[in-house]
Amino acid sequence: MLDSLKALGIYDDALIVLTADHGEEFWDHDRFEHGHTLFNELIQVPFLIKLPGNPPGKTVDAGVTTQAILPTVLNLCGIAPNSAEAMPQPLSPLLDGAQGTVASQEAAVSQPIFSGACLFHDHAESVIFDQMKYIRQTIS
Repeated sequence: MLDSLKALGIYDDALIVLTADHGEEFWDHDRFEHGHTLFNELIQVPFLIKLPGNPPGKTVDAGVTTQAILPTVLNLCGIAPNSAEAMPQPLSPLLDGAQGTVASQEAAVSQPIFSGACLFHDHAESVIFDQMKYIRQTIS
C-alpha cells in the first residue's frame, strides 16, 4: 500500500493511521485469544500516525483511548464533528507539526480511559486514570 501511494505521488500528502481493535492473550493471566478480559495485553494496541508532509517521527508515551481516533482524524483534516461534546479530545496536539498548547495537550491525555464489553465469559468494564486501572466484573 505504501509503495502504491509513493508510486502515485500522493504519499507525502497522505495522512496514514495504523491501529488495531484489540490485542491477544497468549496464556497471560491464564487465558488465550481475546474477548475474555480487560488486561493490558488485550486493550493496549499500536497506534501509528503518519502526518502529511512527513515531519520527523515522535513517540508519545501517554495512555489514550481508541475512541479518540475519529476526533483526531477529523481535526487533522480540518473537519468539525457534528457533536464534539460527545467525543474525546483529539490527540492532534500531541503530534509534531500540530498546533496545540500545553493545556490542549494535557486535555488530550488527562481524561479517564474506559473499556468494556468482553465477548466471552465474565462481562467486565474498566477505567484507567493516573496510571491506575480498576476492573469490575458486571455479572457474578
